[in-house]
Amino acid sequence: MGGALFALTACSPTVDQRGNLPPPERLAQIKAGETTRDEVTQILGSPSLIPSFDKNTWLYVSAKTQNLAFLKTQIVDQEVVEIAFNDDGVVQGVRQLGLKDAKNVVPVERTTPAPGHEITIIEQLVGNFGRFNPLAGRTTSNNPGGPGGP
Repeated sequence: MGGALFALTACSPTVDQRGNLPPPERLAQIKAGETTRDEVTQILGSPSLIPSFDKNTWLYVSAKTQNLAFLKTQIVDQEVVEIAFNDDGVVQGVRQLGLKDAKNVVPVERTTPAPGHEITIIEQLVGNFGRFNPLAGRTTSNNPGGPGGP
C-alpha cells in the first residue's frame, strides 16, 4: 500500500509559479501620456527585465511551469506586461501578452572559425614532452652574468 502511494506521488507533476506580474489594480494606475518611469517603479516595483537593445521598454514577466518526473519542463502559462516609455521617460503604452503571443526562437548552430587547426588528444600529450624544464628560473653561483647574478 505504501509503495503504491509513493509511486503515485512520485509521478505527480511539480508546478512552479515564478516572476513579477503586477496585480490588475496596480496596473490600472499606469496611464499612457501621464505616468513617469519613477512612478511606474513606485507602483509596480522593478521590472523583470529591460531589454539591452531598447532601454525604453520594461517587461514584467510571470510564468507557470510544470515538471513531471524525468520529462522536460513545460511552460503551462505565461503572462508578460510590456510598458513602453518615450525618450522623456513618460509611459507611451501598456500591452499585455500571453502564452499565445509567444514565439519559438531557434538558435543558429553556426560556429565561428578560429585560426589554426584543432589539436587531437595525442598531439596534446606528445606535444608537451620536452617542454618541462625543472631548472628553469633557478640561478646558480657559477653563472654570475645570468639571472640573479651581480
